[in-house]
Amino acid sequence: MKANPRHKSKLESLPSDQRRQLDAWLREGLTYKEVAGRLVSQFNIRAASSSLSAYYTRHVAQTSAGESAVRDLRIGDDLIEFEIVSRVRIRRADLAALASGEREGK
Repeated sequence: MKANPRHKSKLESLPSDQRRQLDAWLREGLTYKEVAGRLVSQFNIRAASSSLSAYYTRHVAQTSAGESAVRDLRIGDDLIEFEIVSRVRIRRADLAALASGEREGK
């Protein structure tokens, strides 16, 4: 029996120009709440924090990590500390936004 392929989410089904903009907002370190607000105001699309988190994990974080690794190899050790601090700050913002959204939903 064949497994069904995973259905594309609403965010994964966005046109490429809108996906590039979404990816850019997530890479900028905006909170999921801020990104959700921009999706509504600019694209008239509603997305929950959990959907944004899943999209980020599947698409943006993997791409960003790969790009960072290549950049680290080209530039050397000087960038490693900066990259780690940047990633920690983005992750903290994501977790704070997720926690805030969970509290608001209760």
